[in-house]
Amino acid sequence: MTPGAMPADFPGPARPVGRGRPPEVVADECALVLAVWRRPWLGLVAASRGADAPAVCGWPGAQRHTRDLPGLCAVLRSWEERFGARVVGLGHDSLDVAVARPPTTPSAALAVAAEHYAFCPGNLHPLDGRPAGPDLKCYALDLIHRRRWHFWWD
Repeated sequence: MTPGAMPADFPGPARPVGRGRPPEVVADECALVLAVWRRPWLGLVAASRGADAPAVCGWPGAQRHTRDLPGLCAVLRSWEERFGARVVGLGHDSLDVAVARPPTTPSAALAVAAEHYAFCPGNLHPLDGRPAGPDLKCYALDLIHRRRWHFWWD
C-alpha cells in the first residue's frame, strides 16, 4: 500500500492536537537523545521544510513498502501541521520524527495509529519474517503522549 492508498475502512486523518510545546524545542531534545543512542552523522539537506528532506535527498529507506517519496513527504507535512512533527533522523531503512503535540487520548491515538499503519505497515507487521508486532489498539496506546515516532521498513 502506498501513502494515500488507504483501505476502505480507514477512518480518515487524525484530528490535530491542540497546543503543545514548541516543535523546534521537542525536535532538539529528540535529536539529542538519538545522538546519544546512535551516534549519527549530521546531514544538511536544502529543503524548504524538514518533511521534504527525504525526497530532496533521494532517501531510499521505504523502498520495500513504496517508492513514492513525494507521497511519504506529503504525510510528513500533514503531521508537521497537525502534530508539530519534525523529521529528526533518517537511517538506511528507518525514520524518526519528533512530535510536539502527540495524541493524548486512546481514541485520538487509535486514529494516529491507523495513519502509522498506512504509512509504515512494518511497525505492526515486520517484513523480515519476525513475528507480528502489537495489534493496532495496543500500538495506539503506546502513542499516547509519545514524543518520538519511529518507523522501520526493513
